[in-house]
Amino acid sequence: MKANSQHEWKSAIADAVDELSLLKFFPADPAARRAIMRLLSRLIEPGRLDQLTWLVQTMIDRVGTWNGPVELRGVYATRYKPADGIEASCAVTPGFTPDEMETRAKASELPQAEARRLHGIGVAAHQIDIKSLAAGDRQ
Repeated sequence: MKANSQHEWKSAIADAVDELSLLKFFPADPAARRAIMRLLSRLIEPGRLDQLTWLVQTMIDRVGTWNGPVELRGVYATRYKPADGIEASCAVTPGFTPDEMETRAKASELPQAEARRLHGIGVAAHQIDIKSLAAGDRQ
């Protein structure tokens, strides 16, 4: 999805910064917000509303905290190539650091049960002995 004009694109970026203001520690200073708008204009290919929407939703739904412009760039770079060619990695944004991204990539290559174990999903504190359960032994 693309914005049809430069005016629509600038408006979409301004709206995105308004939405990002939901983040904990997001700057209230108008000059800082204008600088973030300029960053988004450099970072995202002009008119790419889908990329802008993904970034805003990800920051709000998964990150929740403003960790600065380099971290915003790092989150974006986990999914898209920055339009200005400046790559960054996240150092502090949970779920987006290089180690966490590598773990997630490796987990996607594993069988489902192993991936779930790696992420700590569905791991019981103790294993149930199926034969004992079938025999009527309830521990």
